[in-house]
Amino acid sequence: MTRPLLLRALALALAATVVGLAAGIGAARLVARGGEADAVAGLERVIAHDLSRCDSDASRWVAGGEPRMFAYDGRTLRSSNPAAPPYGGPATLAIGEVFVRSPPTPFGPTTLAVRVADEGPCAVVQQRWPRRARGETVITLGLGAVAAGLALATLLGLAWIVRPMMRSIHRVAVSAASVGDVAGYAAPTELEPAELEQIVEALSSSHARVVEAEGRARDRVAGLERHLAEVAHDFRTPLTALQLSVDEAFARADDADTRRALAAALAETVYLAGLTENLRLVARHRETGSYGGEQWSIDLRDLLERVSARVGVLARRRGMRFELSIPEEPVSVVCTALAVERAISNVVENAVVHGRADGFVRVGLRVSQDGFELEVSDGGAADIATERTGSGLGLRITRGVCEEVGWTLELSSSGEGTTVTLCGATHHD
Repeated sequence: MTRPLLLRALALALAATVVGLAAGIGAARLVARGGEADAVAGLERVIAHDLSRCDSDASRWVAGGEPRMFAYDGRTLRSSNPAAPPYGGPATLAIGEVFVRSPPTPFGPTTLAVRVADEGPCAVVQQRWPRRARGETVITLGLGAVAAGLALATLLGLAWIVRPMMRSIHRVAVSAASVGDVAGYAAPTELEPAELEQIVEALSSSHARVVEAEGRARDRVAGLERHLAEVAHDFRTPLTALQLSVDEAFARADDADTRRALAAALAETVYLAGLTENLRLVARHRETGSYGGEQWSIDLRDLLERVSARVGVLARRRGMRFELSIPEEPVSVVCTALAVERAISNVVENAVVHGRADGFVRVGLRVSQDGFELEVSDGGAADIATERTGSGLGLRITRGVCEEVGWTLELSSSGEGTTVTLCGATHHD
């Protein structure tokens, strides 16, 4: 036990002992006073009914059980009975006056005396409790001291030792919960008992290791994200050139087999171009926490026309029917334009790349009082479970972008195809 707690425990034990002794003494005094009242009543009965025998033979007269009563001469204050103890009352005592002397502690004798006549061998009657007759008082004292000491030790222990210890434990627990938090962790000080400081030292050491490990991991992730962004950027130019070359070759091809092969190559090229853009967005989100940064108002129709013009070429090369339906009036929305364009491109490209070659892709934009509804549907997907239900990278990014700009995304599939619906608020100047 640490020195401060040891001193408190010793002080607590001393205080409990003192209070216990005081309580025991007080309890004993109460018991003694009750016995004195009973003794006075017994003495009055003896004087009324038994004192007449003392006049005939004072040397042998004794009354009561334990403690016994003896008679004393009114002038000399000495008893004719050799077994009588010395007189312990006052020299002058009026007739009928009862004298009671109690010791300051429960261990001394108690003296009870009364004068019944001015003179004679039986003029004064005395009853005395010797120490050996006060065993019940000692028992009462011991029990009272134990009870009071335990009660005081419990109360003072809770207030003086347990409460400070519990407060210190709570502070250590709060500190432990924030281990690894660079801004939130703070090592508590002035703990009781001081042994808790060893736990705090271990927590601080663990906190330092966690922060250091997190820093190294963060640096590695940042380096990887920068590398991904650079790779994605470097892929954009050759993939765009490759896409244009494949599309031009498709336009010049004469036989059906070559056109099918070139259409497949064009689909893969579009997929790779979209993948590089998605990797770039992932890297940006990892680094900045945002897919697109600042938001501003755009016409959603213009964005859909750009996406349709780019992806519609692939759909027609694959023999798919591609339809775009937009309102005549502008549809203003506030968003991060580049990120939203990539998100919508992911949905439309998914429908074209993974749809049936003889199917269709329909992009429809409707406006109501509540906002806009953009619906992309196809005539059936080859890999609905992975690409069209949201577990692929493209649709995961689309979900993230929609959440960032406050839009909702819903998917529904049936035997006839899959429909992706994006809903959001329109902007009115």
